[in-house]
Amino acid sequence: MTRKTIAGLAVLALGVTGGLGAQVVPHQFQIGPRAGTISYDAASGIKSGTLMGVDATYFITKNLGIGFVLDLSRPETDGSFFPAELTFGDTTFVYEVTQPLTIVNMQLQGVLAFPMGRLAPFLAGGVGTYRIFMDPQAAVGNRSFTATSFSVGGGVNLRVAASSGFRLEVRDQIFSSFDRDRLNPVGPRFQPQRFRELVTTPPAEKSTVHNIAFVLAFSFVPAAAF
Repeated sequence: MTRKTIAGLAVLALGVTGGLGAQVVPHQFQIGPRAGTISYDAASGIKSGTLMGVDATYFITKNLGIGFVLDLSRPETDGSFFPAELTFGDTTFVYEVTQPLTIVNMQLQGVLAFPMGRLAPFLAGGVGTYRIFMDPQAAVGNRSFTATSFSVGGGVNLRVAASSGFRLEVRDQIFSSFDRDRLNPVGPRFQPQRFRELVTTPPAEKSTVHNIAFVLAFSFVPAAAF
């Protein structure tokens, strides 16, 4: 899902909602699927990709909610970060090695909403854990690593019926204790030696990476449907 697609759906949702009230119901759960795009930090060695997931928030009051969010993405690594050099006789080949990743990000979150007629702008923040699974073939076995994640962002709820609506949000998904070298499937014997000038120098490594997610979610209040 591209950013243009998300923007178009936002405009459509605004047109449909008319003068309806915002979908924030005290003492009820707001749940639903979510999908969007995520731009990984330029220093992460991971290309941008799509994400999908689910979230659930219980609103203690019309302004304050707590809940959880689960996101799953399947991006690829950026091969320019992980070059390999193969030599056959007097001929040397330099390759950019990529691999698909599976990234799972689970968090507990808090939501601060500001209902205003048909719309409910909100701020959100969370803490949890992320896990990155490498490709078994590229990594020669099942390899993964886990660390703490945080998030901060905001958006707006758009109601389309008594029990359902859409939510648009942008969030900084922060991965701590990030180690880019763990994503490198190239063994020491294949590291570039003869033609290092052909290899692009990647950005400096960072232990904390900031990944920007743009999400469109369908939200549903089960109790309001009955």
